[in-house]
Amino acid sequence: MSSQDNTNANNPALLRKPTQYQFKLVLLVYDITLSNSFERAQSWINELKKYEENEILIVLAGNKLDLEEMRVVSKEEGSAFASENNLLFFETSAKNSINVSELFLCLAKKLVENRKPLPEQNTPQNRLNLSSGQTQNNDSCAC
Repeated sequence: MSSQDNTNANNPALLRKPTQYQFKLVLLVYDITLSNSFERAQSWINELKKYEENEILIVLAGNKLDLEEMRVVSKEEGSAFASENNLLFFETSAKNSINVSELFLCLAKKLVENRKPLPEQNTPQNRLNLSSGQTQNNDSCAC
């Protein structure tokens, strides 16, 4: 699995085509106290949608829930955008650990649900014989 951290990147056009990375999941976090942070997240999502054939799971998370009194992006606004674009949506506080575990547990479940089965690899030439500690094909590695 690879990751690309674009925390301070302002230009979503700089995003390399996801097929270069084989993204399975993109987690975009915006600051609920900054409207331009939400706008940049929207731009990133619109750019990612161009590559939708890769079946990318996109998650939008509004962070800094601990600063509710400074909020400028409403929960309804974030939720509506996520719903319109078929995204998962969370609001979190990394500082106070609000919904952080729930977000990552949900992501793990979604990744498992969306996992494509691997091709059959249990052939005699690469089967591991646990009683002897060796593979049946001695010219290959057991790992």
